[in-house]
Amino acid sequence: MSQYTKLAWSQVEPARPYVHGWHIDAISEHLEAITQGQLTRLLINEPPGVMKSLQTCVFWPTYEWGPAGMPSMRFITYSFDHTLSTRDALKARRLIQSPWYQDLWGDRFKLLDDQNVKTRYENDRTGFRISDYVGGGTGDRGDRDIVDDPHQVKDPDSDAKRGSAILWLRETLPTRLNDPERSAIVVIHHRLHEQDMSAEILENDLGYEHLMLPMEYEPHRCCYTKVKREGHNPAKMRYIASQQVWLPDDWKPQESDSVLLAKEFEKARAQEVYKQDRRTVEGEVLFPERFPPSVVERDKKAMTAYAVAGQFQQRPTPRGGGKIKRHWFKIVKAYPADCYFIRWWDLAATKGAGAYTAGVLMGRSRSEGTFWVVDVKRDQLSSGEVRSLIKQTTDMDYRHYGGNKNYDIWLPQDPGQAGKAQVEDYILALAGFNVHAVPETGDKETRIEPFAAQAEAGNVHLLEGDWNEAYLAELEKFPQSKYKDQADATSGAFSQLILHPKQSIRIGAAKGAY
Repeated sequence: MSQYTKLAWSQVEPARPYVHGWHIDAISEHLEAITQGQLTRLLINEPPGVMKSLQTCVFWPTYEWGPAGMPSMRFITYSFDHTLSTRDALKARRLIQSPWYQDLWGDRFKLLDDQNVKTRYENDRTGFRISDYVGGGTGDRGDRDIVDDPHQVKDPDSDAKRGSAILWLRETLPTRLNDPERSAIVVIHHRLHEQDMSAEILENDLGYEHLMLPMEYEPHRCCYTKVKREGHNPAKMRYIASQQVWLPDDWKPQESDSVLLAKEFEKARAQEVYKQDRRTVEGEVLFPERFPPSVVERDKKAMTAYAVAGQFQQRPTPRGGGKIKRHWFKIVKAYPADCYFIRWWDLAATKGAGAYTAGVLMGRSRSEGTFWVVDVKRDQLSSGEVRSLIKQTTDMDYRHYGGNKNYDIWLPQDPGQAGKAQVEDYILALAGFNVHAVPETGDKETRIEPFAAQAEAGNVHLLEGDWNEAYLAELEKFPQSKYKDQADATSGAFSQLILHPKQSIRIGAAKGAY
């Protein structure tokens, strides 16, 4: 198909010379895998301006109708704006009607005169091309449903608009297929938000092959898929979904790697996949023929760091996030013996969805003045299950961290009588322990600033545990992370350690995680 693109280019863009890049071959190979029945779901994440839309929405449909001999294929294309899907449909129709195309494949099908408008045209072999928008529904079903740019660049922070697009992806798009077993869905866009359509596909393992090629090469995020590359041997790899990275089947965790990463690696299934990113040098640009390094650097200076991370590198960081840096924290195997501990609970009671309940156990060394996050409990639970979790955790904390002389529990008290009643209920259930409640004041960002200052100064350490990765991932994206329960529990525990220090010094050897 790459060769077809080169030959057909002048019919679509007669005023611009064709510029080839290896990534066009990669897109072509994945689209051809769909044509050959090897794939039915494909997600493509690449920077703007590298021909992903032209290749997928203009050249591929005309390739299937003509050179591939599949004029009965039915295409429905969607975008956030109806005019964009119509734009590419018109380019494809002009290509079909060009003398060059007609001379070569004009005998395979004819466009019907009675159904040949911008947003819908059909051929005499029952194939058609329909243009629509994300959230719409034509009533027709396609063999190839293509979603190109589901989100508008100016709206990435709109939860409502992203949520509407994602709901459409999950509830409407799968029903718009001609053949549920063989028809294909292709989603194409550059990343705009950590909870965009790509995130929904990847985090929920919806069965899409993922072709991800960032503007500048990052070896640890190298793209592998099951699409075969001619002349290349497959590699045995395991996919780590939480970090969206591939690791070799013989990978061994290093001391700096998180416990969670090692556990996920053990659970992941080894697969035979092919390296799709042709680059080998870190920082090497994707399409130097059109975007040489000097141009990329120029554009990066003009763009925000948020836009570069998402649109160029396909790893969006929330706008306004990044206030807390991962490298500020040192992960250790033991904490000082003279710590006084507080467990702060951020409460929620929506089982399986919504917010999490989180309990952060933090200690402060009396001799050093340093802070130690030694355990985090976090789950989506019903109100009854939350009570059980807090009671079980308190019993265990009490045994491990020195009893009431050295350990306190703190809860946030919501305003009003209901909040007071909830706290009184928890205090009664935890009779015999030091339990306190206090209203939270100020916004979330303000509350966490003192903790962030100590972390930046190198005064906060984490005890090694399987909770480390999820905890750090939330903190480094705060305050724009999807969930904020661990951050809220962290700021609560820290503030009480500062406001209510205890003079008693714990006696005994330092312990590890329990």
